[in-house]
Amino acid sequence: QVDFNEAEKEAEQSLKLLQYIGDRRSQAMILLHMSEIKFYRQAYETALALAYESLEIFRDLKIRLQIAIALYNMGHYYNRLQNKEKATDSWAEALQIAVELKNQNLINRLQENINLVKDERMTSNS
Repeated sequence: QVDFNEAEKEAEQSLKLLQYIGDRRSQAMILLHMSEIKFYRQAYETALALAYESLEIFRDLKIRLQIAIALYNMGHYYNRLQNKEKATDSWAEALQIAVELKNQNLINRLQENINLVKDERMTSNS
């Protein structure tokens, strides 16, 4: 069993150290991992805020794959918050990057998520 409290504590300590030494890429990675912990703890708003913070750093650093992964995660967080439009928008933006990077695994996962939301919308409208 995962000890989320311990994982959060270690992530927060790592984040402080990384901020101190100025390693922004690793800060963004830790923030993204912290968002996943919050997601699994069902703290979706906090997960979204942490993922957004990581996304901003990845954008500043122009790390395309990590931008796509942050957007992928944010799509899941928006989906859990019942914001299907923002979920789809996040996944669509991530898909565009995944296609540019020719990352077939990510492309497949994103297309599957987008199609699931479309199917849910069609089912709920009929």
